[in-house]
Amino acid sequence: MARVAVIFTGGTISMRADSEAGGNVPVLDGAAILAQTPGLAAVAEVVPIDRGLTPASHFTFSALIDLAGEIRQALEDGQTDGAVVVQGTDTIEETSFLFRSWSRGRCGPPARRATTVRPT
Repeated sequence: MARVAVIFTGGTISMRADSEAGGNVPVLDGAAILAQTPGLAAVAEVVPIDRGLTPASHFTFSALIDLAGEIRQALEDGQTDGAVVVQGTDTIEETSFLFRSWSRGRCGPPARRATTVRPT
């Protein structure tokens, strides 16, 4: 069975309505999000890695470089077959560009980004 690191950064998928805050706030960690996916354990061994609950529009270049390092670390352990980054949509193109540029010419397990849009 494949072993996949799933790195959670926050974004819309982690949000829930909060009447006190007057809107949606990020509250769900990786384990809580994975718990909403029945049958996942039959497909892969998922290793959740939480990197906070940051809206994608708040990412800095240094945070993205740190995230790239976290992906590299997860993939270099010799036991992980791939990695998925779950993030918000505001900077998905920039993140994809950075990761593609960073990984150009390297061989090894694949890393993918996942994003979701929920009605507000």
